[in-house]
Amino acid sequence: MRRSPTLAIPLLLAAGSLFAQEPSRLDPRLRGPFLRMATPAAEARTEGEPGGVPVRPLPGPSLLAAPVVAGIDGRPTVRVLARLGPGGEEALVRHGARIGTRAGDVVTLRIPVDALGAVAAEPAVRFLEAASWLEPSVPRGPVAAEGTGETLPANDAAVDDIGLDGLRRRTGDRFFGLAGQGVLIGIFDTGLDLTHEDFRDRDGRTRVVVAWDQTSSAGRPPGVVGDHTLDYGTECTRAEIDAGNCPLTDTAGHGTHVAGIAAGDGSATGNGEEAYRFTGVAPAAELIVVRGGQTGFTSDQLLDGVAYIFARAAELGRPVVVNLSVTTQSGPHDGTTLMERGLDQLSGPGRIIVAGAGNQGVNANESPAFVRAPMHAMGILALGASATDTLIVPPYTPRAGAYNDGAVLELWYDGRDSLAVTVAPPGEPGITVATGDSALALTPSGTIYVSNGADGPQAINGDNVALIAIADSIAEHPPKIGRWTITVTRTGGTGTGEYHLWLIGGTFDNPADLAKLSGNITNSHVVGSPATADRVIAVAAHATKHEWKGEGGEPQSFPTREPLGDIAFFSSPGPRRDGVLKPEISAPGKVVVSARARDGETWKSLPWLVEADGVHGGLIGTSMSAPFVTGAVALLLQLDPTLTPERAREILAGSARRDAFVRQPHTGEPPGVPNAQWGYGKLDIGAAVRLLRPDGGLAPGERVNLSANPVRTGELVVRYAERPKELAIYAFTGERVRSFGPGEIGDFLTVWDLKNDAGRPVANGAYLLLIDVAGERMIKKIFVVRP
Repeated sequence: MRRSPTLAIPLLLAAGSLFAQEPSRLDPRLRGPFLRMATPAAEARTEGEPGGVPVRPLPGPSLLAAPVVAGIDGRPTVRVLARLGPGGEEALVRHGARIGTRAGDVVTLRIPVDALGAVAAEPAVRFLEAASWLEPSVPRGPVAAEGTGETLPANDAAVDDIGLDGLRRRTGDRFFGLAGQGVLIGIFDTGLDLTHEDFRDRDGRTRVVVAWDQTSSAGRPPGVVGDHTLDYGTECTRAEIDAGNCPLTDTAGHGTHVAGIAAGDGSATGNGEEAYRFTGVAPAAELIVVRGGQTGFTSDQLLDGVAYIFARAAELGRPVVVNLSVTTQSGPHDGTTLMERGLDQLSGPGRIIVAGAGNQGVNANESPAFVRAPMHAMGILALGASATDTLIVPPYTPRAGAYNDGAVLELWYDGRDSLAVTVAPPGEPGITVATGDSALALTPSGTIYVSNGADGPQAINGDNVALIAIADSIAEHPPKIGRWTITVTRTGGTGTGEYHLWLIGGTFDNPADLAKLSGNITNSHVVGSPATADRVIAVAAHATKHEWKGEGGEPQSFPTREPLGDIAFFSSPGPRRDGVLKPEISAPGKVVVSARARDGETWKSLPWLVEADGVHGGLIGTSMSAPFVTGAVALLLQLDPTLTPERAREILAGSARRDAFVRQPHTGEPPGVPNAQWGYGKLDIGAAVRLLRPDGGLAPGERVNLSANPVRTGELVVRYAERPKELAIYAFTGERVRSFGPGEIGDFLTVWDLKNDAGRPVANGAYLLLIDVAGERMIKKIFVVRP
């Protein structure tokens, strides 16, 4: 048995310096105790192949050690992101680093741990950022089922809420109008149930064009894709998926549910229930899927995944929108992390990213109250003034061993200021660390580590960060239960005096009483990354449904309720720390019924969330609201494949629905729109389409427009100024080939899939389009010349 040192009083191990004015080019998580916390787990699970499966070093819902460390060929390495200047890649290679994604001046890479200092000293390396841990955006806490006698809606209330009516029509298993035809939707998440019928076409073939399981070593990795070298995981083609030879799964269920909201066709059913009750927003879109893990992902994996999706879409020549239903509170909350910078630089015309705002809101509009865990505190300090906030560690049972229990906080403040930080266990003296210093204290109540701008302001934004961790570096001394005080004193400087403190996460196992902050807490500034990136569209969540019919036909109800139409009790409000508005839009996020993965642990542990048909289930979170907007963007891309992220945001904001709920945020702001809770309001897809294409996408004076002629692809899009009374395709001999019934003709466009009325592909050749618009019958020649 290991002997514990005698710790009657804190033992202070300080490594300080005078306040450094030069910007720091090294993330504080890449030095000192934080790096050492991760190393034992990496040594225990060494990778045998270059770029193998990423390792999560510590258990629990969040990391004590931010870097995710793994061994490659027996040499420990750390996964990071780097911002480079000219000659930066050459410098990295000289030190044994392996570069993955290239996103402008940001790259993902793996660096040998012993080379970190030398790499950071290279003039061409502008900043090294530790890979941070992101989790699916679903609320944490206990849930229980309650019966209800209320009438259940025939269709999912979420779809009714977002204004899809009239944009598309379904005849049998075919969708017409705006349904995402020709557009790709990228899903970076926990994977996909490839057998689920909501993601297969009427012939049983998968709608996933390509997939990458980052966690699998069973097959070949993607390799070189565009400008990126992705040398880990397993890639699957559509043919391999259809043959049942793809190892990608979804054992969590989160990714399948998210994908179903964005693009599920709703055809799956069971237990005698009607099909197509839970159809996604863009059911005719195809998918590119990246599995990053089961319970969470690292930021470099995420950037690799998005780069992969965009590169594969570019090879196919198709527009794409990527859904990121993941979040972290780590970082400055101002859009300047390298992950966010990389996402911004990957985005562009026809390449758009949507993300959930997060579930750290304490909106206090629910009854009975759910578990509330404030994660943000802030204040403005005059010179010499102090403020005290409290970290409440709930009752918990410590795990065996060291580095298993703890919490991490980040304190961000103006780089021109000097703030001393004092961290004290419950009822005991603490340690004080000035700006420019770091300290490690071993106490009977747990280990305390503070790095307070030890190397100067961060190069990414010029601001200071104090990284605070409490942990069980000595197994016999886990963090003490109770109120830990964090006192901030402004000792000098010429800045604003403003500070922001975030609880990044903790590993204390107590779902009924989470770790939380108290003191100068606010219900603001908790939109998580990557939703805080400049070009990423951030989505809040509101409530549209509390009841559903469970398996066996019994009514089920979510026990905690807010007024239908109001913001979800958990939805994270903004703004960013620099005042930029986030989120920009809200969509349904409680309760949403979508595709259920057959191996999904979520529904195994919470069977009351399974819907009556057995193949769909309910979930809540901004993880669910984000894919509604992702699907909406897919419809906009169908109309304009060159749509930019900025124009998409402008359209969604300009068309948003603003009701009484939207005008009354729960953030302390005065009534009005936009606001930091809702952004510009609720998603209205129909209004967004009309704003983008008020003329139906036609040139001035044009009544009918064809997407291509000759038609060299698998479909023809017919656009028009008014909905036609008649639309049909004829052979030159006069024989009718394809007629479109009223339910197949969309309000803005109709898609011909180059098949006849019997559902068989037509031959290449010349055809006639007959269309009646506002009583005027027109005939247009069409030439089909597919390769």
